Amino acid sequence: MKLKFITDTDKGIEFEAGYFTGHFENDKETLFSFSISPGGVDFKHYYNGYSNYFTWAVSLWLDNEEEAYKQIRRKANQLKGKQEAVYELESYLKEFVEANNPLSQSSMFSDILNHALAWVNWREIAENILSE
Repeated sequence: MKLKFITDTDKGIEFEAGYFTGHFENDKETLFSFSISPGGVDFKHYYNGYSNYFTWAVSLWLDNEEEAYKQIRRKANQLKGKQEAVYELESYLKEFVEANNPLSQSSMFSDILNHALAWVNWREIAENILSE
């Protein structure tokens, strides 16, 4: 796989103290973007158009599980037009997934699953659903 380094400022890898942004991509998609500033370095990863793998996977499962899909779309339709729709759907999605977690007892597997769920960008999923 070939990776290409692209800077948003077209300054290559040399930059003055201050702010610098860029991203890495392959032939199909942007893999991650970054910014460097006096405050530090910030990376944002991407996966199939989502901010990360965990967000993509949860969104995919919620779309492909028929009962989950119907229930979530029903809730989204109730919220459309409300000022706090994104926030309310974001909370609803997180609670829905947590309530349906099959690993309720403490174990190595529940720890790993819960850690992965902490990386899910619930707001991103909510915004996607409400934009349909």
